[in-house]
Amino acid sequence: MLSGHTDTVLSVAFSPDGRTLAIGGEDQTVRLWDTTASQTRAILSEPLKEVYSLAFSPDGRTLATASDGRGVDMWSTADKRIRSRLPGRFEMMHSVTFSPDGRTLATADGIVELWDTDTGNLHANRGKGPGETNAVAFSPDGRTLAAGGHDGIVELWDKDAGNLHRSLTGHTRIVNSVAFSPDGRILATASTEGTVRLWDTGTGRLRRILPGHTSRVFSVAFSSDGRTLATAGRDDRTVRLWDADTGGTLATLSGHTGTVTSVAFSPNGRILATASTDRTVRLWNAALLTPTAAISKICRTVGRELTPHERSVYLPDQPQHTTCPA
Repeated sequence: MLSGHTDTVLSVAFSPDGRTLAIGGEDQTVRLWDTTASQTRAILSEPLKEVYSLAFSPDGRTLATASDGRGVDMWSTADKRIRSRLPGRFEMMHSVTFSPDGRTLATADGIVELWDTDTGNLHANRGKGPGETNAVAFSPDGRTLAAGGHDGIVELWDKDAGNLHRSLTGHTRIVNSVAFSPDGRILATASTEGTVRLWDTGTGRLRRILPGHTSRVFSVAFSSDGRTLATAGRDDRTVRLWDADTGGTLATLSGHTGTVTSVAFSPNGRILATASTDRTVRLWNAALLTPTAAISKICRTVGRELTPHERSVYLPDQPQHTTCPA
């Protein structure tokens, strides 16, 4: 568990090499956590406000931070100083994300704006009207931009041409987060209504609905191999892991004492970072989060079959069967 923030933690993001975890929140700071040495590498503060979203550039040289009332700052990860600041709107920035080639930064603060990362100039608007969009994501090939908004509709736009490919309808309330699978074939969308939907990006058809959370879902993220989807809930204070292909539940992670606001997998898929209103970030060993992996580890540790009491404690959601084969 990573502590140090004095208020709600709102966003987490791994650097491309996985060695740094950026953590931002309502205490108006961003902490850069060294994942190899398990210690804080740097703290970015003034002139930041509440940090709602952050993202590393694909080359890892720039960290974009989105602050309420300030806009977007572009930090050099080498000297930890602000390299530039995007001009214009300074309302609540809900989401920032780099295109895969690093040349474009998409921001959502009610509208979607596309910025040239070399010049800092605004070169396009996409999506809905003012006040309507708060979640954006680029497809892995960089050609498509997904934008989710307050009306529950998710739009898929051609980034360069500006054409609307299709609108995905089904959510009945605000879409808080959108994420493409690594192969670009699936788009996951999370909503205030409490559901996660998986869409076929080629056809626009709904593949399935994941209804496990009891209230708002704030964040979704795919593992690097695309097999696992992590989702973060509000009232149930859990992170759920899903089989992205079948839609089956792989695991439910409990431990946070507040709403889980953000989830992110490390680039190698081995670590899952989760942020919360309890002012902490937790790092989970993603390789041991599925039932099969967990059961295997438990069996190796005890060297025998589990007792009924042990089964109820460690594997409460698993059906009765021989757990540890001889």
